[in-house]
Amino acid sequence: MPISRRDNAKMRMTGARIRAAREAGGFTQPDVADPLGHSAKWLSEIERGVNSLDVHDLKAIADFLGYPVDWFLDEEYRGGAFTPKTRLDWEMIFPESKIRARMHADLDHVIVRGEEHGALDSHVKARGEQTLN
Repeated sequence: MPISRRDNAKMRMTGARIRAAREAGGFTQPDVADPLGHSAKWLSEIERGVNSLDVHDLKAIADFLGYPVDWFLDEEYRGGAFTPKTRLDWEMIFPESKIRARMHADLDHVIVRGEEHGALDSHVKARGEQTLN
């Protein structure tokens, strides 16, 4: 049975999001495909929208990359209980403004670095989170 244009567009979108999440995490195709028992060629075909994948493989990829499955499937996904981790995540939340997304990602980075070095007290962190909302 041939794949409809709508399904093909969905496969390309899902594949593009898998690629974006993989690259944002600094992973190569073999880094992701090998633990799932697949080849880098298989993942390349998924990312290009040439081949589809089953729900079990999508769940495994999502878990490996640290994203909810819905992020890969729903072009309207806006976060819900999802906590943004990368600039790409913030761009999904603020698609109209890459500058705003970058500012949020940079602030997250500063907060994480401050926590690692014990430089942020709870008041400063709470104030920063309040400002973001």
